[in-house]
Amino acid sequence: MLVLNIPDSLAEKYSGSGYALAASKNGNLVDLVYLHDVLPDFDADGGIDREILNSPQLGPTLRYLQSLGLVHVGMCSSWEFCEL
Repeated sequence: MLVLNIPDSLAEKYSGSGYALAASKNGNLVDLVYLHDVLPDFDADGGIDREILNSPQLGPTLRYLQSLGLVHVGMCSSWEFCEL
């Protein structure tokens, strides 16, 4: 399981536990976006499935994160991002 520390440079984006998309480069987290910020109707209790990840609303966010590095799907908690 890939676990990346959330650096101080992303402190303003970190808002506790939740599902997120993240970009990493050279093994370091460079950006993250919580799914509930991009998909207002996202229900965290339902988990993440392909239908959610194929949502057209995620397109711009995914392209942005791809421009930064590798894209990961996972959860944030305790100042860590854990890839699912």
